[in-house]
Order: sequence, then structure tokens, then C-alpha cells
Amino acid sequence: MLLIDTESDRGCAIFSAAILEDGLEQLLRAVCRTDDPVAGKIVDSLFQTYAPFSTFSAKIQVTYALGLIPKDLKEILDLIRKLRNDFAHGKGSVTFQTPECQSRLQELRKTMDRVADYYPRETRPDDNALVPAMGNITKRQVVDRLSFCLRIADISGRISAAIERARTIGRRRLQRMPPSSPSRRAKRQR
Repeated sequence: MLLIDTESDRGCAIFSAAILEDGLEQLLRAVCRTDDPVAGKIVDSLFQTYAPFSTFSAKIQVTYALGLIPKDLKEILDLIRKLRNDFAHGKGSVTFQTPECQSRLQELRKTMDRVADYYPRETRPDDNALVPAMGNITKRQVVDRLSFCLRIADISGRISAAIERARTIGRRRLQRMPPSSPSRRAKRQR
């Protein structure tokens, strides 16, 4: 879907960042209490508009501060957040070939050693050639989007692994919690 000519680089960047932001929300929810309906309502309110965990930036900072993601993943997510913001708030046409986006993509490539080889380092004479059977999309656009999507897939996998670790830790923590004690008012009424 993100490689077809009806999708823009802008859509690719914004949609991909939304996938990662949703993953971070799942990760944060995985470490929150689930044994109490009142706690569930409190947790839900933390993610509402203008709430503490409502932005991509806040989710990145909190997951890192709680030790749920390592520093390199925080740096990668911050780069993707900035790239998303370039596309979302940029005036005029913004593409992966725009200088500021190229700069962020190069920074992302340096940070992500494992997928660095997917991104060509130099331009090629046929970069602007249309790719057959893909509509009005150039070879360079396909390579840039595919490279970005591979990075997103790698990061998403890392977040999914963190969610599973957090759920395991959360289940252990709940098993060790003492049963809820009656409130003081309930004790006084006896």
C-alpha cells in the first residue's frame, strides 16, 4: 500500500509514524494496571487529547524514562517523529528527496546499522525512470519508500518485543500484589 503511486511520501511517513505511536501506546498500557475497572478508566484518560501521554513525543519520552525501550530506539523514534513533523507541518511539497528529509533519512540510516544497506548512498542515472506496472512512481521513490518501510518494520518489531516483555513483567507483578484491602470508610462502617 505504501509503495503504490496513489500514496505520497507524506502519507507514507505520517502513516508509518502512526503505526509506531500506536505500538508505544500498547507498550505503555501493557505496564499499567488492568485488574481494576477504575484503574482502566484512569489509564484511558492518560491517552486522551491534551493528556500526559497524548503525543508521540510524550510516549517516546515516557517509555524511555520507564526503561521500556533502550536509548538507541528512543533516538530512532525521535528521528521518525521529526521526519513525520516535517511532512505533517511542511509548507508546500515535501518528499523523501527534499533536502531536510534526506538529512533526517541519512541520520536515521546511521543510527540503524542493521538496515543501512537497504538505502543507496549515491544517486543513479536511472533514479527518475518510472517503474513499470507501478503507475507514475519513479525508481528513486520506490527505493526511498521501501527503505523507510523496512526501517519502520524493524522498529515495529522491536516495540512488539518490548510489549511482550512488559506484559510478562506486568503479569508477574499482579500475581505478587496482595489482594485489595477494604477502604477505610468501609472498615469504619463495620
